[in-house]
Parts: sequence; C-alpha cells; structure tokens
Amino acid sequence: MKYITAVVLMVLMLSSCKDATNGLTKSLALEIIKACEADRPVQVEKLMYVGNMTFHNGGTSLTELNYLKKLAKKGVIKLDSISSTKQEMSSSTRINTVYNIDISDANKKYIIRQKDNTVYVNLVYSEVQDVESIIFKNEARADVVANFKKVETPFYDRDFVRVSNLKDKPELFSKTVSFHKQNKSGWMSCHLKGN
Repeated sequence: MKYITAVVLMVLMLSSCKDATNGLTKSLALEIIKACEADRPVQVEKLMYVGNMTFHNGGTSLTELNYLKKLAKKGVIKLDSISSTKQEMSSSTRINTVYNIDISDANKKYIIRQKDNTVYVNLVYSEVQDVESIIFKNEARADVVANFKKVETPFYDRDFVRVSNLKDKPELFSKTVSFHKQNKSGWMSCHLKGN
C-alpha cells in the first residue's frame, strides 16, 4: 500500500510541474510560421495584362511599357510589337502601338491568379529562415522573433515597384510574430506584428 501511495504521489508531483516554455520551442515556432506562410504568404503582387495590349507614347502607359521592355530584355516575358498607328491630337501626335505580351514558361510559376487577360504576378515575398528568440508574456501568449529573407522574383524591379512594406526591407530582416495557446489546439499563430 505504501508503494502504491508513493507512486501516486510521485506521478501527481511530476504532472504538476510545468515546462517553462509551456511546449513552445524554437523548432515548433518555426514549423508553425512556415505553415502560416504556406497558408497566407506575405508577398507583393502586381497586376499585368497578357495578350494584345495597346500602349501610348506617353504617361503611365509609357512607364508600364518601359517596365515590360525591361522584363522582355531579361527573358521574363515575350513582348512582340504587332502594329502601330498615329493619332493626331490638338497639340501633338499620339502613337498607339499594339503589343502581344506573354509570360515565358519558366516564369509562369510566379502567377498568383489569372482571369482572362489579367494576371497577378508575385514580385517579392518573405520567407522565414529561423527563430531567434521567444518572449513569453504568460502561459498562453508569446512573441517570437523570427528572421526572414526577402525573395525577389524575376518580375521585381525596384524602379517600378510602388510602396510596399517589403520594398525597403533589407535582404535579411527580423519580425515579431504573436503566438497564443488554446487548450485543444496548442500553440497557434499567423499574426505578424508590424515592426
């Protein structure tokens, strides 16, 4: 009887001891952040048109055409001039050129979504590299400092990317990720803090 009582007391004492990390380790945090990235990636996308498009020799049309010409020079897209017409305006002549735009097969993997002639391509995204530290706020909340890498796709061109939180980030940067623990599910995240 003494033996059974001693074993029961020992089991109760061991089960009451709590791990200081409450089960959240750097490797688990890294695994959860990677799952979040797969589900909801942090990326910058750009609207592009494929097929036949008409561009003018001025304004935003010319800016977009210059961007496309840079991509074509790098082999990211195919850009073929089909026809050109002149249009007399009151104070100038506008040249309308029709181009056929096609994304090269090797770069179609960067298409996020497409509907008819409209495509959204991934310009730049972040990818978690490792977990630097874990700061526990209490038993059910923690902030994880993770290191990320900025990955630029062939569609990325700093001169043509509008304002984004990834544009000005260095190649490697740290970000704080909020974690919370639920009784049934364990540790969860997908809450990147803006820092």
